[in-house]
Amino acid sequence: MAKRGLLTRADGQWQLQVPLEQIELEVPDDLRHMIEAQLERLSTEEQNALELASTAGALFSANVISAGADNESRGFEDLYEELSRRHHIVEWVGTQPLPDGSVAERYQFVHELYRQVLYDRQLPARKARFHRLIGERLAVIYAQRIEDVVPELAYHFERAGEWPRAIEYLWRAADVAARRYAHRQAESMLVQALQLVPHLAEPQRAQAEPQLLASLAAHRTAAFDTRALEAYETLAARAADFGLIDVQVRALLDLALLLSFTSAERCLEVVQRVLPLSADQDPVMRIRTRTACAFRRQSVSGWNAQDAHEIRIGLAELGKGQGLPAPDFDLLEASQHYWESGEYREGRRLALEVRAKRLEPSTNPIEYEKSGFLAALNLLFLGEWGDALEEFAAGIAGARKNANDRHTLRVRIQQAWLHLHALDFRGVRVICDSVLAPLRNPSFRTTSGQPIGYPAQLRRALIVSGSASVGLGDYASALEDLSTAASEMDQQTVFLDWYWRMPLAAGLTELWLATGDRIRAQQEAAGFLEKALATEERTWQGLAWEINARVALENGDHDRARECIGKAVSTVQGFEVPLATWRAHATAAHIEEEAGNLESARSHRDSSRATILRLANSLPEHEPLRKIFLDSPAVARVLSR
Repeated sequence: MAKRGLLTRADGQWQLQVPLEQIELEVPDDLRHMIEAQLERLSTEEQNALELASTAGALFSANVISAGADNESRGFEDLYEELSRRHHIVEWVGTQPLPDGSVAERYQFVHELYRQVLYDRQLPARKARFHRLIGERLAVIYAQRIEDVVPELAYHFERAGEWPRAIEYLWRAADVAARRYAHRQAESMLVQALQLVPHLAEPQRAQAEPQLLASLAAHRTAAFDTRALEAYETLAARAADFGLIDVQVRALLDLALLLSFTSAERCLEVVQRVLPLSADQDPVMRIRTRTACAFRRQSVSGWNAQDAHEIRIGLAELGKGQGLPAPDFDLLEASQHYWESGEYREGRRLALEVRAKRLEPSTNPIEYEKSGFLAALNLLFLGEWGDALEEFAAGIAGARKNANDRHTLRVRIQQAWLHLHALDFRGVRVICDSVLAPLRNPSFRTTSGQPIGYPAQLRRALIVSGSASVGLGDYASALEDLSTAASEMDQQTVFLDWYWRMPLAAGLTELWLATGDRIRAQQEAAGFLEKALATEERTWQGLAWEINARVALENGDHDRARECIGKAVSTVQGFEVPLATWRAHATAAHIEEEAGNLESARSHRDSSRATILRLANSLPEHEPLRKIFLDSPAVARVLSR
């Protein structure tokens, strides 16, 4: 390597001059001559057997490579055993069970240089034939467990010049890697497959290339790699070249969604590119596209009646069963829309529908994660906290098992949010401190550019942490966290910022109330109410009216307090919004009691108590969070009367 200029020595240390993966093994001439001389002392049969073995790879077994010589594997095993014992060119390394129950003896070259010399000395046509025969033999042996050998099959068929089969197995190998959350490995195989695509005939290329690009973009997205943006743009361009309008549109929709995590403006620009294309789609696909565009607009621009109406109309049309069944990504977007709308049962049902198709994360890791995440999130707002905690714990365990740090952080933030609603302020801080440490780490923030989703994750963790700090009386930390989140939102809008401005406003209002700043409390509460009323989300509407009632009480405006609490109670009445219901009735009981309306106060207190107990009883008796919630001052005031 030093002679070739690949390795240099400076200041007493050796340094590579090119990346290791770009270095091809080259046998020095003197060593090559020495090895050739040793090989010439072997019989023709032994040399042929070794050349065939060199084609198989670093490890080989006789029952696989015997196909290349139309020979019985038993004779080959005897031959390799003899070469191992007498000539020390190969060595026995153990046995390997095969799918049919038999056992294969495995060998390897004592040094890679032997294998390289034996491989290089063969003519290209002979090597290609051996690779093809070995690949076909492997496919037969592992017919029932083909995924065990897809990387080897891809390697052999590529070396054989069997391009369609090489691409097929590279694609399947990428899928196997993705099931282990090894997205970098999957990406490498897909890139390799794309490099082979030009060898295909045009009809085959038009079918394979868009599918490979779509998989590549998806894996880069899963790995939080911003090169996914480039992959989606390339996919859209190639789909346009091939006249695949639906593929082109889907690529741009995925690109827009991806951009929504870092820039609302860029997301909306892509949505504007998509809409004219939908005119060339068939009616069902046109509805699907326009519904998806409305979802993306709403995700970054905030709730508005027009987009919400278009989403609902689209979902209704697609739900009639006319045309194709709804893909899982449509169902997951619908699930999120219903969660944003406060229709948690429907949101959870749709998430579980996707989850039922993905019984194991190996079937589709991204959709499996997202469906589980949305299912648990809807449970949080339904007040089914015990089940939500279990599902969050399962999501965290799965993410950690697969070294998926970013999904772990995302679920942990939602777990902390549940603890916040359960008034476990110390528990929230413990969780958020562990989450914020990596989110604030510059090396984490700049992996592969800017990791997709980072801004939203940090903001949400800050909002939850800051709100908990108010409850703990740590007002300086609360102000720092909540102000930082607000500042980041003001600088750059990203996915669901509009939604998270509601819990941010709630946290800031509680902060100003706790510190006695009535003017800012009133201003923030008014802004909170305005934001909540712009949506259909009754949990936040109810909470906004309730906190405005408390602000009015602090300001001595009892008429305004009674008006606001009346709105809070009517907002939650008849809806399954327990997180707002218990608070609205608790504050209503307090206001009515102060006004001397004891019967009304008792009725509101009973409603609050019933909801509180339902929330608490959703948790197991041994769950510490249950006691923390029941012992919290706000809850205890209701239960003690």
